[in-house]
Amino acid sequence: MPHSEYLGWQAYYAMEPRGEVRDDWRAALQSAVLANVHRNPKKQKKAFGPKDFLLSFEKKADVEGEQSPEATRALVEMLAAAYGGRIEIGDAAGDNALLSDED
Repeated sequence: MPHSEYLGWQAYYAMEPRGEVRDDWRAALQSAVLANVHRNPKKQKKAFGPKDFLLSFEKKADVEGEQSPEATRALVEMLAAAYGGRIEIGDAAGDNALLSDED
């Protein structure tokens, strides 16, 4: 494809976007319309817009900060209990698995 044709397609896409970004905006618009139809104007005075429902995949700057070791351990214990595993304490070299199946 010649460079001039590529530039032409870029210009066309700028005017008529296609793909997942457009699909996300379409879904967000439909969600906003549906939410506004069922919105109680006494409780929610401001109407919803598409941006209220648009997915964002950008990483946000540490909103909650780093997870504490205690919170990490609680999560691991919960997952071990849910999946029938057990927690083994190993050394830093990883000689023992953190989670393992019951024998």
